[in-house]
Amino acid sequence: MQKAFGNDKFALKNARIELKKEFVKSKNVVNNNELTELYKGVEEVDEMLNFHLVQASLNQRGNYGMNITF
Repeated sequence: MQKAFGNDKFALKNARIELKKEFVKSKNVVNNNELTELYKGVEEVDEMLNFHLVQASLNQRGNYGMNITF
């Protein structure tokens, strides 16, 4: 999450809260098929956060800009 949200403390805090909620909801899952589906969901979220999310910030000119790295 740190990579996706950088220094955005608000986004990091809320992402961690939501992540914990999802893990707590699934804490009693023991069925292998259900666990596999949950794992796939985690992988999808990880991919989205790392490769499909952009975050812009307001610059001194009053425009939004972002740093793109590869």
